[in-house]
Amino acid sequence: MIYVHQAIPITQVQIAFHAGSWDEREGIEGCASLALGMLETGTETLSRRAFESRLDALGAHFSASSTLDYSIVS
Repeated sequence: MIYVHQAIPITQVQIAFHAGSWDEREGIEGCASLALGMLETGTETLSRRAFESRLDALGAHFSASSTLDYSIVS
């Protein structure tokens, strides 16, 4: 869904997908949560601190979490 309000320049993006901890095989419990947590650690060329600094400069917020039924990145 896209809603445009010209007076307030705010954008929110959320991606939810069916890949929660309920779908994990025995022996790899917590894999979904671990993978989503790694999204916040940066990249090969951008450290976690640099990533957070760029988000702050944009006034942005990033989060990723997992539940029993689904995972969401926003």
